[in-house]
Amino acid sequence: MNKNVSGWAHFPIFLWIIGPLIVWPAAKDKETKFQVKQAFAWQILWTIVLGVLWAITLVTLPVNEILGLIFKVATYLLAIIALAYAIYGSYKCFEGEKFTYPIIGSYMGKGR
Repeated sequence: MNKNVSGWAHFPIFLWIIGPLIVWPAAKDKETKFQVKQAFAWQILWTIVLGVLWAITLVTLPVNEILGLIFKVATYLLAIIALAYAIYGSYKCFEGEKFTYPIIGSYMGKGR
């Protein structure tokens, strides 16, 4: 596993979704490709989830302020959690360890 390629793929501040696509050509072995695909899937998943929550917030906020604020806070908290977990995955890969996201990793076959 190329720990630098894997680490940069997971690092969300590195162009979020575009980052894994940029480092994909440098992924030569099976485990590194798995890490890049997994990071891309994680970031796509959270982009969709947070986009839907933000849309619900924008629709709900003018109608019911309390419910809208609940969705807004939930969106921000989930964004922080997704970002923190991706940074943790990046850290683990930079350390040379294999990293697997829950659900996504098992769905993709854990790199095998």
